[in-house]
Amino acid sequence: MNCENCRECLRDATTHGGWPVLATRMVVCPTCGNKRCPHATNHELACTGSNDRGQPGSDYQ
Repeated sequence: MNCENCRECLRDATTHGGWPVLATRMVVCPTCGNKRCPHATNHELACTGSNDRGQPGSDYQ
């Protein structure tokens, strides 16, 4: 399933102008609003409600 909101689902997506979506959009967790939350990286991971670095599963480890 592609949620079209997490970094994993948007990794290969491009804008109408051909730019990578991840270069033009800041992706945050839809639950807590944190960019370092593992749920922002992959919709299958649980929301931790945290913006701390080093969270398992987050692109911002």
